[in-house]
Amino acid sequence: MIGSLIFMPFILASQSPRRKELFKAITPDFDIKIADIDEENYPSSLATQDIPLFLAREKAKKIAIFLENTLEKTPEFASHNIVACDTVVILENEIIGKPENLAQAKLFLQKISNNMHLVVSGVCVRNVQTEIIAFSEITKVYFNEISDEEIDFYLKNYPPLDKAGAYGIQEWIGIIGVQKLEGCYYNVMGLPMASLYKHLKQNNLL
Repeated sequence: MIGSLIFMPFILASQSPRRKELFKAITPDFDIKIADIDEENYPSSLATQDIPLFLAREKAKKIAIFLENTLEKTPEFASHNIVACDTVVILENEIIGKPENLAQAKLFLQKISNNMHLVVSGVCVRNVQTEIIAFSEITKVYFNEISDEEIDFYLKNYPPLDKAGAYGIQEWIGIIGVQKLEGCYYNVMGLPMASLYKHLKQNNLL
């Protein structure tokens, strides 16, 4: 019965090529607008695992305000739903973000080696007027021990600076390093696919 689904128009609030490809697997009809927010700016009282959802809501809100201010010129966006996501890597209750340079990327991977970390995504779906969906997804990632030589090989051959935790699970370091997962694989890539699809369907957005 998949052929009878009606896909509502969406805006994906992300510049991530991985999120773009993943979201394309859910629906073919979406535009992309980048929500430029300060990802270091969140209430200090927030629990670490709540930060991604807060940031996802801020991203969605920023796009909603932009659309509201430009509807006269682009009225077609009035019916679009905004999907925003933020993903963080948490190791021992500390957020391991995108590395600033290769030296920091190596340090992050040394910390992740032979250890378990959490990948937490917050997802917010809203239209111009109101929030429709907000949820978080947590995946536990267990890494094998990886040597400095293996880390150096990865850093030389793959781009780590645009990835939380300095690694992509779909790349070489993930293939040789990840021992097991508890939770959604695609969440580690940056978008919890099954949960997002379920929420969109439950809210009649598909």
